[in-house]
Amino acid sequence: FPEGFSTTRRAAAGTPPTLRPKAFNGRINPGWSMTSYSRLTAGTDAPADQDLDEPAPLRPMAPEDFTSVFTFPRGPAAGTCLHTLLERLDGNRPAREQQSLVGEVLELGGIDRRWLAATARWLDDLRGVELPGSCRLDQLVAGDRMHELSFLFPLEQVNIRRFNGLLASIGLPPLAAAGTVLQGLMKGFIDLVFRYQGRYFLVDYKSNHLGFELRHYGPEALAECMDSHQYHLQALIYTLALHRFLESRITGYAYETHFGGAYYLFLRAMHPGYPPGWGIHAARPDQQLIEQLDGCCRGREASL
Repeated sequence: FPEGFSTTRRAAAGTPPTLRPKAFNGRINPGWSMTSYSRLTAGTDAPADQDLDEPAPLRPMAPEDFTSVFTFPRGPAAGTCLHTLLERLDGNRPAREQQSLVGEVLELGGIDRRWLAATARWLDDLRGVELPGSCRLDQLVAGDRMHELSFLFPLEQVNIRRFNGLLASIGLPPLAAAGTVLQGLMKGFIDLVFRYQGRYFLVDYKSNHLGFELRHYGPEALAECMDSHQYHLQALIYTLALHRFLESRITGYAYETHFGGAYYLFLRAMHPGYPPGWGIHAARPDQQLIEQLDGCCRGREASL
């Protein structure tokens, strides 16, 4: 710049105007909220997710401890690690051929790299399990699967009494939500949605630690876990979200034709050598129930 040339802009001459905030005369509805499955079940008797409560190890890890899925680390970091691997792995190649990715994700999760071989083997085993009514995860091609499907749908003056009546009709406990009306947005993420023979299925991965032996993961133990954590309610919410998603995108969509069902996969109990269905909770909610739930969330009144 020339000597004496200012680098700042000169203020305009004159008196600046007096600024005043505008008065707000609107009304904010205090009952509006952003909610989710976990918020809906907060305050109930459902225990905290066992994967969020990792006890301190009772003894140093021995070499053989790095080979069993039952001693694989617990806690949110471990659960996130497994979810990330199932999302990022090339679904049509064995995990043992992708050990650099497995090692990278383990390291990012703060998990000892001595778990690398066992984790790759575990992922190959669980992806090789036949899901009842469909196929194996390792049979899905890229165009038939969608990971981490996020959803956000409105709750329009939801009558909590009616909502609880729908839950009671299938033997589920009521919501502990305060008040008589729920209004706002329901949000969430579905771990995996896949298409098989023209039908769409949703998958939720569960890395819950139920014990250190296979017998701790039998059908009765899984049923108790589904009940105690209110995963049945979560499955209903996810089914409704996918139902709305498909309805908005498929010409001539029909629930009975296009929706295949929901799978809750307890990862520590899945192996091709176990009895069929072991480690898997499969459900397909009744169409009428989903339609009633949909109407309830849209604020429509109807008899139960």
